[in-house]
Amino acid sequence: MTGAGEGAYFVRETADELAAELGFRPYSGTLNVDSLPLLDELPSKTAMSGALVTEHCDGVVLRACSVSGVRSAVIRPLMDNYPDGKVELVAPVRLRALFGFDNGDEVPVSPPDDIWHPDAGPTDASELDGFDAVVFDLDGTLVDLDVDWGAARDDIKELLDDILERSLTEYSRADVLRIARKNGHYDELDRLLTEYESEGARTGSRLPLVTVLSTIGCSVGICTANAPSVAEQALESHGTRGDMDAIVGRGTVSEEKPHPEPLEHCLDRLDADPGNSVFVGDERTDAEAAAAAGSSFLHPAQFD
Repeated sequence: MTGAGEGAYFVRETADELAAELGFRPYSGTLNVDSLPLLDELPSKTAMSGALVTEHCDGVVLRACSVSGVRSAVIRPLMDNYPDGKVELVAPVRLRALFGFDNGDEVPVSPPDDIWHPDAGPTDASELDGFDAVVFDLDGTLVDLDVDWGAARDDIKELLDDILERSLTEYSRADVLRIARKNGHYDELDRLLTEYESEGARTGSRLPLVTVLSTIGCSVGICTANAPSVAEQALESHGTRGDMDAIVGRGTVSEEKPHPEPLEHCLDRLDADPGNSVFVGDERTDAEAAAAAGSSFLHPAQFD
């Protein structure tokens, strides 16, 4: 990796056109990468509209990708004097600052939907302000709810025994909720889960990312599979409820993660564009929801 060059000027001048093509508004700078072996494997398209076409440039070739979970793209202007081996990356935020890249570092570029990278990092939490919004999962991300899931599963089995065709452990959480809703047991199941979660919030503990909430300058939200009231309770107990601009939990919308609807609803309430927002969560369903919504994704372990 090397420093940014003249591409920064090009990005600033064509930001609107690039945003329309990429699905995110790029930070006004580029990250130069010495080589990118998987370049030809990335999906590409040629954009030739508006300011992208000048007397010196016939358009731009864009290749969508991901850098440690952050939506990105390789950008190559179509001009006669553009170096053959040059690779420039754009993203919604300044990648160099967010991930602490230095000259000579290898940049972990992957295909656009490959955003699950819990071993990547370190990530500088102070750079999250570069996004329009940061949305967090709750349990396992900000707090550790001390829920007796063994007892909860026993009660769920008793409640839904007549309608489950397989063992409870063979269903995803979203599937169990969907089956309960379809068969008229959703309210009972929700009350049962909320009771266990509320007790878990009372005796649970805070996780390191909680300390970041008060330092984030952009909009902040919660998108959780737990009950909204439990999220309120947990945040209040750790003195961070005031740092949240929106809370979306189980039952707020009709779908559950990994469907993108809960995250999209949260971002809508934050008046934030998905492409310029990031979802922070500890489960693959969180990453799947982010990918489906068109947002970036970071795992809590990336901040360690």
